Amino acid sequence: APSLLPRFIPEFSHKYPDIKLKIEELKTDDMIEALRQDRIDLGIAATPLSEKGIEELPLYYEPFMAFVPEYHSMINDEFLLASELNANNMLLLNEGHCFRSSVLKICQTELQQDQRINMESGNFVTLVKLAHRGLGMTLLPYLNTLDLAAKYKKGIKPIAEPTPTREISMLYTRTQLKQEWIHAMAAVIQSTLPEKLLEKSDHIISP
Repeated sequence: APSLLPRFIPEFSHKYPDIKLKIEELKTDDMIEALRQDRIDLGIAATPLSEKGIEELPLYYEPFMAFVPEYHSMINDEFLLASELNANNMLLLNEGHCFRSSVLKICQTELQQDQRINMESGNFVTLVKLAHRGLGMTLLPYLNTLDLAAKYKKGIKPIAEPTPTREISMLYTRTQLKQEWIHAMAAVIQSTLPEKLLEKSDHIISP
């Protein structure tokens, strides 16, 4: 949300001034429940989820990016290999975040419970700051790397092809009558994104 909302909300509000928006940040499970109870009209989340009664409208395909601190042995590497990533050397989002689950799938390693430092956080900015201070490395969505301060840019590393990517979709229920403006919002979102994110990936990591 912090990386996507500022991109499209101003343009959408300007283009559709009669549509009132109320925005909440929800974890995916809570979002699905809210959609089914008709408490929200739509959600934006990593997919595929294949939830019964929930429609998924793909918006973009976002690569996972690595962030390594200056002291790290990989700081001068042009890119990283997915096979080099170890969850036990990684700063992670808290449990319940779908991005965390995807990172663990990419790393293909089980978390050890006896680590000297086991650091988790609820947002990417905190993870980057902790990594920058030497507490490990972390993975980020591509859009989040665009918003990082200049002092962090050297630590951003792409992951070699086949680059793990997440599919981000708009979620809504089949019975809703507001699909016209839902598709209008999807079009505005896509118009504000780097063009390369609109190209479908063959290496989508499910949430």
